[in-house]
Amino acid sequence: MSLSRVFNSVLMSNVEVQERVALENCVVCNGAVIESGARLVNCVVGSGFRVAQGAEHSNELLTETVMDF
Repeated sequence: MSLSRVFNSVLMSNVEVQERVALENCVVCNGAVIESGARLVNCVVGSGFRVAQGAEHSNELLTETVMDF
């Protein structure tokens, strides 16, 4: 069974959420992949980023792009 839980989150186009994923208060950008068993709370997942199987993140910006302000 592939139960995942998405609460108070935004998923953009072409996002893949695998089984047993929990997302809470997250924004997941275009083309991102959230692998099985990942748990994210208060995170932003950048475009095309892959969250590893079983990963746990909170209050993070997850992206491969270096942001210069």
